[in-house]
Amino acid sequence: MKLGNPIAMGNTAKIFLYKNKIIKLFNDYLPDTESVYEANKQSFAYSCGLSVPNVLDVTKINGKQAIIMEYVEGKTLGELLSENKEN
Repeated sequence: MKLGNPIAMGNTAKIFLYKNKIIKLFNDYLPDTESVYEANKQSFAYSCGLSVPNVLDVTKINGKQAIIMEYVEGKTLGELLSENKEN
């Protein structure tokens, strides 16, 4: 699957926008359980009504762990923190 260029990168993964969904593709050095662990945390947050994307699938893409989730427009947590440093 050709995902194109990442829209964001972090310590654990690269983030892609693909067919109006977000794909989080994890780095190889992480344990094989990382994607399931993170998806479970995010699903719990979503079930509590927090404003996080809904997890659609946990799978492998091009041999790498991946979480597929809905695309939600808005500011990232990092952007919100940067804008409100005094709070």
